[in-house]
Amino acid sequence: MELLSECLSTKKAEGYSQIGCTGFAVYKKGCRLRAWSDTDCHGDDRWDLCGSLGFGLFMPVFSSSNTSEAAALLKWKNTLENETQSRLSSWTFHPNSQTNSSANRSLSTIPCTWFGISCDPAGSVIQIKLTSFGLQGTLHGLSFSSFSNLAHINLSVNALFGTIPHQIKYLSKLIFLDLSSNLLSGEIPPEIGLLTNLKYLILSENQLNGSIPKDIGHLNSLTGLFLYKNHLDGFIPTSLCNLGNLTLLYLYKNQLYGPIPKYIGHLTSLIDLSLSGNRLEGSIPSSLKNLRNLTRLYLDQNKLSGSIPEEIGNLTHLTVIYLSLNQLHRAIPSSFSNLSSLEILSLFQNRLSGLIPQGIGDSMNLTSLLLGGNQFTGYLPEKICRSGLLQNFSAEDNYFIGRVPQSLKNCTSLVRVHMNGNQLVGDISKDFGVYPNLQFINLSHNYFHGMISSNWGQCPKLGTLQMSGNNITGGIPLDIGNWIQLHVLDLSLNHILGAIPKEVGKLTSLEKLWLNGNQLSSALPSEFASLTNLEFLDVSSNKLTDPIPHILGNLPKLYNLNLSHNNFSEGIPKPLMSLIHLSVLDLSYNSLSGEIPSEIIKMQSLEDLNLSRNYLSGFIPTAFEQMHGLLHVDVSYNELKGPIPNSKAFVQATMEDLRGNKGLCGNG
Repeated sequence: MELLSECLSTKKAEGYSQIGCTGFAVYKKGCRLRAWSDTDCHGDDRWDLCGSLGFGLFMPVFSSSNTSEAAALLKWKNTLENETQSRLSSWTFHPNSQTNSSANRSLSTIPCTWFGISCDPAGSVIQIKLTSFGLQGTLHGLSFSSFSNLAHINLSVNALFGTIPHQIKYLSKLIFLDLSSNLLSGEIPPEIGLLTNLKYLILSENQLNGSIPKDIGHLNSLTGLFLYKNHLDGFIPTSLCNLGNLTLLYLYKNQLYGPIPKYIGHLTSLIDLSLSGNRLEGSIPSSLKNLRNLTRLYLDQNKLSGSIPEEIGNLTHLTVIYLSLNQLHRAIPSSFSNLSSLEILSLFQNRLSGLIPQGIGDSMNLTSLLLGGNQFTGYLPEKICRSGLLQNFSAEDNYFIGRVPQSLKNCTSLVRVHMNGNQLVGDISKDFGVYPNLQFINLSHNYFHGMISSNWGQCPKLGTLQMSGNNITGGIPLDIGNWIQLHVLDLSLNHILGAIPKEVGKLTSLEKLWLNGNQLSSALPSEFASLTNLEFLDVSSNKLTDPIPHILGNLPKLYNLNLSHNNFSEGIPKPLMSLIHLSVLDLSYNSLSGEIPSEIIKMQSLEDLNLSRNYLSGFIPTAFEQMHGLLHVDVSYNELKGPIPNSKAFVQATMEDLRGNKGLCGNG
């Protein structure tokens, strides 16, 4: 009671007028109740004191506006799916009553206390926030004209469907609109251009189609425009270049085509520009030089052509540049050496050529440098990892020459490295260090020489090591058994000698193993039985001998097995027929003898079988007639006889697949 008297006396002292009403007093500017115990005087509040002398409570006044807003919200609720309605249980409305018992009615009778609804001091709805709430239904049941003060709508991450109503134009005070991550379809209504107070328009991750309305260019207050991951097409409207306050523009992953507007340089407040994943054509406009505040530029995955503008190198705030997967050509501008804030430079899969500016990486904080799939020549930048922050380095499929830079050898921050498909030279055992964070490295198809270093075993996170197609000599180190983190190992197409160490059997995480195209000898180790996660094994084109180990039949995940071009002898082991997931089996060019096991019928996943150039004899099992997934078979140059099975693979086989078996005949 003292609190009430204090507040009322304060209001009278400030000259606030008293308005009479039956049974209670109302002040135009009154006191907001906080936690039902404290009061604060707010300049624009209008609060109902009805019955408060008896209960010590203040209640917001019911005006016609908040009653109509409540009714509009309830009407929309009733159009939503039943499950959604149950989640909005606080959205209820009880009409006024003149009885004393109703004077202390529940706060659930006004929209300001409903879940997801916020009001201004006068009790008018200013925010609807129901993000990630499982809403299912449309927006057409929501009467936008009932909300004259609504400034903030966030209905993101729900299951709203249908179109965006044209009536959205009535939300003249709207500042923030987020309908992202729903199932909305149809075109963006041009009436959105009437919401001149709008600062953030977020319609991303829906199924919207059609073109971007040019009317959006009228939203002069707009600072963030997010339309990414829809099905929008057509040109980027030139009118968007009028949005001088825009800082964030995300249009990526749509179907936009045509050129990037040449007036895009008018967006001088822009910080993030993302147009990637569209079908944009033409050159990168030089007007980008005016975007002095730009920090992130994403133009990748388009059809952009021409050269990279030299002027981009003057945007010294840039931290991220993605220009990959386009048709850009010529050299990287030398001005890129000025981008001292650059962290990510992605240029892969273009037609770029020439030398890499030696300043790249020198004074930068590069974490990712992606240059693969171009036509670059010359040497890798000497100070590529001077910052010690480089994690992802991609230079594959170019024409780089020379040795690996010393800064790269000592770059302990490396996580993923692609240098395959170049003309790099050097001793592979000396030019690479120990990398505590390295997960993937591909050095294949270069001119590296030397022996396999034990340092790779000191890279505790290394999951993929690929060195195919170099001039590596010597044997496989015995300490390979310590490389237990490996999932993929490719040492193929080198000059590696000796037996395969039994220690390979300790690599129990191994999924893919290529040892083909070397000079390995002796038998396959029986320890291979431990490689139960192995899916792909290729030891072809070596000098391996002895029978094929039965233990290979114990590798349940194997889907591709190539033992061809060796000197394996004796018969095809029956346990091998237990590889029920095997789709490719190549045993060609060996010294195998005996019959083809009829148990091959168990290999129902088999699609490609090559048994050519052996000494197999007897009849071809009729079991093949039950192997409906088999697409190709080659049994040429054996000693097989009898009829060819009536199966698709044999019936469609060419003469080359069957020749060299004097006893074979047609199936009649």
